[in-house]
Amino acid sequence: VNQTGAEYCFIITFVQNSNNSLNMSAKLLLFALAISVVSSCCLAYSQLDFQPMLEEHNRVFRQLAFTMNTNRAVMVGYEQSNICFDWYMGDQTAISTTYNNEYNACVNASIAAKQALSEQSALDRSELLDAGNSICSALSDCESREDSLQFFQCYYNASSDNTGVLFNISTKAERISNNLTILYKAVEDTELFCTNEARTKNILSLTESTNKLNSCLHGEWNPVSTTEATTATTTTTVEPTTAAPTTAAPETPDGDGSDSDDAQRAPEEDIFRYQPRTRMNKWNIMRRL
Repeated sequence: VNQTGAEYCFIITFVQNSNNSLNMSAKLLLFALAISVVSSCCLAYSQLDFQPMLEEHNRVFRQLAFTMNTNRAVMVGYEQSNICFDWYMGDQTAISTTYNNEYNACVNASIAAKQALSEQSALDRSELLDAGNSICSALSDCESREDSLQFFQCYYNASSDNTGVLFNISTKAERISNNLTILYKAVEDTELFCTNEARTKNILSLTESTNKLNSCLHGEWNPVSTTEATTATTTTTVEPTTAAPTTAAPETPDGDGSDSDDAQRAPEEDIFRYQPRTRMNKWNIMRRL
C-alpha cells in the first residue's frame, strides 16, 4: 500500500508539473484511474491479496505518464485514449469483483467446513463438559469442610473416586483433538489451494487487461470495434413463409381425352376403366346372360 501511495504521489506531482503538456481531460483521467484502484480495493470485506492488482496499476500509471510525456497519445488521438482507459477501468472493476467473489467463496467454504466439524463433535464436547463438571462438583463440596483433616480426606476420596473419569477425559480429549487437527489441516489446505487458484486467475486477467490497454494505446486494438464486431456476428433467425391455405379445388391439366391405362386417375374419375363388366371378356358376359 505504501508503494502504491508513492505511485499516486508520483502521478499527482507529474500532473502538477505538466500543466502545459496535459489537457484537463488527461488530468481527470489520471485521478479517475487512481480512484478506481481505491474503490476496487474496498470491494472485499475480507483480507485479500491485492498485490498483483496494485503492481499492474503501478505499471499502467508509469505507462500513462510516459505516454503523455512523449506525446504518444497523439498517435491514436486523445479521444481514442479516453476510450482505451474507460474500457480499462471498467475491465479492472470487473476483474476485481470476480476476484473478490471467488476469494470470499473459498473463505466462506472453509468457515462452513470448520463449523460442520464443530457440530459433529458437539456430542463429545458435551460429554466431556459433564464429566468435568461432576469432578468439579465433588471437589467443591470439600470447600465447606472447616476441619483440616476432613478437608484433605474429602479431597483424597473425591480424587480417588474420579481417577478413572480424569483418565477418560484426558484420553478422549487427546483423541478428538488429534482428529480435529488433521481435519482442520485438510480444510485449510483446501482453502489455500482455492485462494491460490483465484489469485492465479486474477493475475492472468490483470495481465491480459493491461496488454489490451497497451495495444489499444498503440492503435492495434479497439474495444469499440470489438463490440461492433460481436454485434455484427449476431445471427438473426428468419421465419419461413408458408402459403396460405385455400379451399379451391385443385386444377387438373387438360388432357387429350384419351382413356389410356397409363393415366393416373382416381376410380371415381374413370367409370369405364373400373366397371366390373368392362374387365370381363365377351364369353363371360354371354354366360352371365
